[in-house]
Amino acid sequence: MKVRTMEFKLTYRTLRWSANTSLRVKKIDTGWHISHQAINGDADCEGAPFLEMNLNQDNVKFPEGVGTFLGFVWRQLDIGDIDEERAQQMIQEIGDWITACETSQPVWKVWNS
Repeated sequence: MKVRTMEFKLTYRTLRWSANTSLRVKKIDTGWHISHQAINGDADCEGAPFLEMNLNQDNVKFPEGVGTFLGFVWRQLDIGDIDEERAQQMIQEIGDWITACETSQPVWKVWNS
């Protein structure tokens, strides 16, 4: 029996690049495989350490505890309480939350502009 791969996209906006960034997030038995250009690897169900490593790489401001929400999605998928479509919606809601945090910070000349 072939096990179906569940792969999702977590997209958020970065001030550093003035563009959207998308992480590939694939469900694995022990959590997620998170991948982007330079930082990739198998993470726990909350995305540690690769979710925050990718965000920190681009100096993205993100909500404290963001990984716990990703962990909730993983557990809901794992027990079959949500399907892949709902999981993608929830993961994008996390991305939207990261975007809101990132884009609402003050922008000051010399400091972060």
